[in-house]
Amino acid sequence: MKLTHRTILDILRHTTEERPISLKDLATNLSIGNGQNIGTRKVKTLIQELRRDHHQPIGHSRKAGQSGYYMIRCPKELRAMIQRLRYEANSRHITANKMEKALTMQAELF
Repeated sequence: MKLTHRTILDILRHTTEERPISLKDLATNLSIGNGQNIGTRKVKTLIQELRRDHHQPIGHSRKAGQSGYYMIRCPKELRAMIQRLRYEANSRHITANKMEKALTMQAELF
């Protein structure tokens, strides 16, 4: 596990679903700790690596005024996060299919 991964986990240790840390604040804290600028895109990649490769239960919230990342603390929260991730993936899949259909329909016009 990289130092940046450990730093993220240290930061998230103090978060909850009710008190997540925003992506921007997480990137700022990582940049200060590393002495280099770490952008939000890189933070998203690191979170994905922690979830996927290191099996860390990191949740995200998109509630207005409360969006950000947090450490999942119990099986109930983890099940809810898994359900949200599956819903988001399915929604993106449906959108991609509709866009593909639109592309096919546009091709017929040319």
